[in-house]
Amino acid sequence: MLRLILVISVIFSSLLVKSQCNETLLPEVTNKLEIFTYIKDFNIKLKEVKESRDVGQITIPVMLNKETTYRFVLDDTKEFEGRLIFELFSDRGKQLSSYEPVVKKHYYILEYKCQRSGMYFFNFEFKDAKAGCGVLAYGFKKM
Repeated sequence: MLRLILVISVIFSSLLVKSQCNETLLPEVTNKLEIFTYIKDFNIKLKEVKESRDVGQITIPVMLNKETTYRFVLDDTKEFEGRLIFELFSDRGKQLSSYEPVVKKHYYILEYKCQRSGMYFFNFEFKDAKAGCGVLAYGFKKM
C-alpha cells in the first residue's frame, strides 16, 4: 500500500511541475525586460510532434509600431527536451529569430527596431519538434 501511494505521489508531482513550468519562468523573464515597458507575455506548451496531424508550432498575430524598439525575452523549462524557438515575421519575411542553426546557438534576449507599423507574426516552436514548455515576454521603448 505504501508503495502504491509513493508511486501515485511521484506521478502527480511530476505532472504538477510540468503544468506549472511557466509560473516559475515568468518572473525571471519579465525582470530581464529592464527599462523596457512590459506589453504582454505568452505561455507556450507543445507536445512532441509524432504524427503529421500533431501541431508543431503556434503563430500569433501582433501589431508593432514604427520608431519603437522591442525587447523579446524568452526562456524554457529544462524539464522538457525541447528548446523554445521564437521567430518574428512580417509581410517582408522573417525579421528575427532566437535560434541560429548554422552555429546551433539559442538567444534568449533579442531586440528589434521596428521601421514600419503593421501586422507582425510571432512564431513559436521547439527545436527538433520535441515537447517543450516556455514563455516569452516583450516590451517596448520609443527610439
